[in-house]
Amino acid sequence: MKGLNNDITFSQCKEIFHMSGPWMGTLNWKRTFEIKSIMMDSVFTERNTERIYFIRCNMPTNKRNDVYFSLCFIEIETEKAFEVQQKLPSTSLPEITTMYKNDNVVLVQFHNKEFVIDTTEALLKPLMNEIIQSKSK
Repeated sequence: MKGLNNDITFSQCKEIFHMSGPWMGTLNWKRTFEIKSIMMDSVFTERNTERIYFIRCNMPTNKRNDVYFSLCFIEIETEKAFEVQQKLPSTSLPEITTMYKNDNVVLVQFHNKEFVIDTTEALLKPLMNEIIQSKSK
């Protein structure tokens, strides 16, 4: 996890491809909600950013060739979570940066492939339907 954010913890961690990673788990945000199938090493936070970015693994079926990743983020001020509706390849551990001095433009790198995603132009899906509300709220 890059950066530091004490509001994030992980639970139900497991290795998904049985080849030394990637490690997936449930991201717990402020004990308010949980988001499942998050790649633990992908969480990108910076103290001066308004968002926390991470990669989510999507497995619509049990077939490995159906697996894809997607960029997701939590808006810290509103505490809302979104998933960018763009499929990223399921190749390796990603690198996420907001190198463009703009929280809305994100660079996601998988091996030699780079994806520049402008979240103001991308189709976003609220993750509220897939978030499990914590009972301790």
